[in-house]
Amino acid sequence: MNMHKKQIALVVSLALPSIAFAADNCSGYYVESVTSTESSEFFKGNTLSNWRETSIVVTDDANNPINMSAGDCTGVAVGTADGKVEAGGLCTRKDKDGDIYSYR
Repeated sequence: MNMHKKQIALVVSLALPSIAFAADNCSGYYVESVTSTESSEFFKGNTLSNWRETSIVVTDDANNPINMSAGDCTGVAVGTADGKVEAGGLCTRKDKDGDIYSYR
């Protein structure tokens, strides 16, 4: 796996624990589709990557407030030549009742 894909995987994985925390005790599926990625080397092996995805949360409990919530996430990651990565992102969601929430 190249550095660019590792960075995107890391940023996406950072979003998943936030969903579980918001749901307290949740199981189900997080279905995502990466819609765009861009990566560039800004100095000898150091990269800046950004991505955007659309996703939907489907919980095993139909009454869970985040069940069937959908939205977009965007994030950025900086990778250094020695393999370290610093990343962050923001997601916005709309649930089946039309309520909107976001998380980092």
